[in-house]
Amino acid sequence: PWYNGETEFLHVGASGSYRSVNNNYQAGGALNNGGFLFTSALNSNVDRTAVLSTGNLTSGTNAGLYQLDHFTRFGAESALVYGPFSLQGEYIRTGLSGQGYRDEVLEGYYGYASYFLTGESRKYKAKTGAWDRITPSRNFDMAGGWGAWELASGYDYLNLNDGAVNGGRAQTAKLALNWYPNAHVRFMANYVHVLNIDTSTDVGNAGNPPVNAPSARQAAYNNANPDILEFRAQLDF
Repeated sequence: PWYNGETEFLHVGASGSYRSVNNNYQAGGALNNGGFLFTSALNSNVDRTAVLSTGNLTSGTNAGLYQLDHFTRFGAESALVYGPFSLQGEYIRTGLSGQGYRDEVLEGYYGYASYFLTGESRKYKAKTGAWDRITPSRNFDMAGGWGAWELASGYDYLNLNDGAVNGGRAQTAKLALNWYPNAHVRFMANYVHVLNIDTSTDVGNAGNPPVNAPSARQAAYNNANPDILEFRAQLDF
């Protein structure tokens, strides 16, 4: 709604989708294939543990008890850039429908702020609604060029609990330092602190395995506050 060039603008957006779920059963009534589940690894997937998981939302032992038929998804997003400063946030809402469900809702959102210590700005392509690469004011070199340095912080929240679904809930806060030696190379350092994890260990209603029965590795994260330190190098060409 507001655009004053690539480095001063306000972006807003929305999205929606509908997805049918395929449920296949064997002659004896057991789930053969299909169904659907939602999972999250909470900002890091190094050990491949889905810390939060709904389990399969179509029951594998009783087709007449819980059967996810379809789900709808709505998203809203916004971003503000004003010179070296920027804000960005997004909200996602997923509604579940099917036998045994009462329009349960799963939702999550994030927000973060960033600032370029060296004066650059995040760039935006208005025609495509997409971000462009960061171009340092001066590339890194031995003659005194520093490249571009960006400091960022953020918060995110995910809730996979509602009604018959108990996939867990979590919140995280994070800090990041990004270095762009030139327009094609980026180094990132991220620190993530998990404020709260509820893996919903209550045994319950649906799923295969049951929705409310996390694995031993998932259960080990319940009520934990782990700290995560991540590093990444990226070459863009």
